[in-house]
Amino acid sequence: MTKPVIDTLTQILGTDGVSEADADRALFSEDIWAKGELADFVITPTTTQQLADAVAVAHRANMPLNPRGFTMNRGRVCRPHAGPGRNRHARPLQNGSDSGDQ
Repeated sequence: MTKPVIDTLTQILGTDGVSEADADRALFSEDIWAKGELADFVITPTTTQQLADAVAVAHRANMPLNPRGFTMNRGRVCRPHAGPGRNRHARPLQNGSDSGDQ
């Protein structure tokens, strides 16, 4: 399933917008608080249209997303918490607070 998705995303984002490099996958699979499951690949859209198109591709493929922003998700608020390919140990924050446990 991943190869066709990567091919489609590469058409949308260009070769510089999709990475399967181990270093990129490792960097974007963790934050300052926790290390998650290794991402299959990393995308870096540069426009809102590329982002919208990439999200649509992931949705059609039923592929989970782990959005990352400028701060590299230092607060553990964006990690998916259930389903295939998601970090099964992370839980959503309750009332915007984090108890600090994993």
